[in-house]
Amino acid sequence: MLKALTLSAFLLFIFVSAVFAQELPSISQFAVNLEISDKDAKEGDIIAITKEGLRRSTTAYDVAIFGVVVGSPVISVEPRSDVTSAVASTGVARVKVSTKAGNIQIGDYVTTSDEAGVGQKATTAGYVLGKALENYDKTDSVSTIPVEISIRYADIPVSAGGTGIKSLLAMLSEPENFRNFVRYLAGFLIGAATFAGAVYAFVKFLTNGITALGRNPMAKKTIISSMVLSGFVISLLALSGFGVALYIIGFRGF
Repeated sequence: MLKALTLSAFLLFIFVSAVFAQELPSISQFAVNLEISDKDAKEGDIIAITKEGLRRSTTAYDVAIFGVVVGSPVISVEPRSDVTSAVASTGVARVKVSTKAGNIQIGDYVTTSDEAGVGQKATTAGYVLGKALENYDKTDSVSTIPVEISIRYADIPVSAGGTGIKSLLAMLSEPENFRNFVRYLAGFLIGAATFAGAVYAFVKFLTNGITALGRNPMAKKTIISSMVLSGFVISLLALSGFGVALYIIGFRGF
């Protein structure tokens, strides 16, 4: 009896494993049927929100990325008609890409480009469509690859797009990255100036206080009180300066 139960359980396990091992519909095939004002938008095109409605993105690192036009989703919401297209904003979809920003490797971030509806490798921080699930190295054509869609801002290191001054200049050519660079630089300069000023003031007050004690020992309490008060004021100013620097950089939660 025990052997029979064991055999039955084993067969049941094999059956369940075989069922779940089958290819199931991907969540990428879930889309929303929407009217796209860009009549040239086709399957695989990256769509963005514009003043004229949903259109193919024509801006690199587009902050208004909405999704990708998909062909035959398993599940879609909203009635489909001759004037609507299925658009996926999550899951996995085939996306048009080029190697304009370099060859794409599995795991690379894919973002928009200045070519209508076509994605490219993200080489610097900015808004991205998602991650590539397939390599792409065709330099003379535009084709589609599967992309795991996760629209968000990605803080990509400079090294992802190359090294040296050229890559740094390429990074700063993006408005968002240039603003970040200026913000970090301003925060660093304020922090450095605050530190240098605090050290200089502390050393100067300490030196003057010691000199004053040597010249007038009878006023020891007054001089020490003044030194303590000066040290407190310097510390307060230094903390204020560091606070301003952190605020500029973006640590507003501290």
